[in-house]
Amino acid sequence: MHIKFKWLSFGSLSLVYATMIMGVYLSSIHKSLSCPDWPLCPNGLFRLPEQGYIIEYIHRIFVILAASMIYITAIFAYLKLKNMQRLTILASVLVTIQILIGALVVTTKLELMFVSIHLPVGVALFGITLLTFLFFLRKTSTSTMYK
Repeated sequence: MHIKFKWLSFGSLSLVYATMIMGVYLSSIHKSLSCPDWPLCPNGLFRLPEQGYIIEYIHRIFVILAASMIYITAIFAYLKLKNMQRLTILASVLVTIQILIGALVVTTKLELMFVSIHLPVGVALFGITLLTFLFFLRKTSTSTMYK
């Protein structure tokens, strides 16, 4: 049906997952605040980061990529796939909330309340992007089955 949507939703899912893995890794090595500036690290977006915060720099680049892919997926669904609009809009709202919570995690220097909210919201975002991808696959497989 819409092969583009399949790849957009899979791209969103993959980027959210990769971003989560990097975030968990940062937490596990106690480097969550190695880059204390927000939204970007001290060297900015287009200059190579210093060794001490390269993982956090990559994490933030992945946040930009994942959010962009989610927004593009939602726009595509809004224009072409009416039955996928709700999930993709929900993912767009949730990724925006997740970015704002991430900003609070950094700017409050790892305030426990914000850190505690950041991971479950990320898991919910992953779940919504997974459902979006799976519902689309199910819809396309059942629609081709009855032709």
